[in-house]
Amino acid sequence: MDEKIQPRDQEHVERLPRQPGDICLAEQESKRREEIYHTLFNISNAVNTTSNLNEFYETIHAALGRIIDVTNFYIALYNRETDTITFPFNTDYLDYLDLQIEEIPHAGASKSLTSEVIRTGRPLLITADEHAKCVEQGESEI
Repeated sequence: MDEKIQPRDQEHVERLPRQPGDICLAEQESKRREEIYHTLFNISNAVNTTSNLNEFYETIHAALGRIIDVTNFYIALYNRETDTITFPFNTDYLDYLDLQIEEIPHAGASKSLTSEVIRTGRPLLITADEHAKCVEQGESEI
């Protein structure tokens, strides 16, 4: 029986691992996607099962800890009407800053990295060295 691969099957065939190492990588990616799915499910479920915002924030922190490093982590809330950012939850492993920033007024004009994320609507991944350079050049504040 000489069957030809149909166009819809070709896409599936192209996604199949081509080398033994690819199988392991595909399996790792599948596990990672599953972890992300479970994390999002747990956060969504917490909306209905937690009794207050602090418990909800703790649940978000714990859930995200399954897929990313949350050693130094905070939740920022932006209020468009007042142009302020508040920080209802934060953890700092080293707790080296006695300074607890509770609010950033005039967020639109702020040079904080949080304000940058809100202004652009895009995530920001930056190393400590890159951040230090931005602070040194006056492009960012702590």
